[in-house]
Amino acid sequence: MSKTFAVIGDPIDHSLSPNIHSAAFRELNLDCSYIAYRIPKGELEEGVESLKKIKIDGFNVTIPHKIEMMKYIDKLDDSCSIIGAVNTVSNDNGILKGYNTDMDGFLEPFKKKNLSIKNKKFYY
Repeated sequence: MSKTFAVIGDPIDHSLSPNIHSAAFRELNLDCSYIAYRIPKGELEEGVESLKKIKIDGFNVTIPHKIEMMKYIDKLDDSCSIIGAVNTVSNDNGILKGYNTDMDGFLEPFKKKNLSIKNKKFYY
């Protein structure tokens, strides 16, 4: 049975995610599709309801929705509570579970180089 995934945000046309995920699905012989779905700022609730109606299997969240998305999640992973944002959502029969993979993506280079960031201050 085919599964459908998406990335949501605004703007979204520039996202490489559909190409990257579609290539991975083909390489792994998975019957899945991945689309970019523009949800303008201020229309997140309606957009999420639309995704639930089409029974999307999951979606990634990008700007400007990562923080607001927390309001529409039924179950939050601990990573979301720590970071205060959602960037990945799974849909299990209309029950949305939110995750945040940004922290792992940020920390991975430090781990690979065996660098300690404990008790360090970071500025941006």
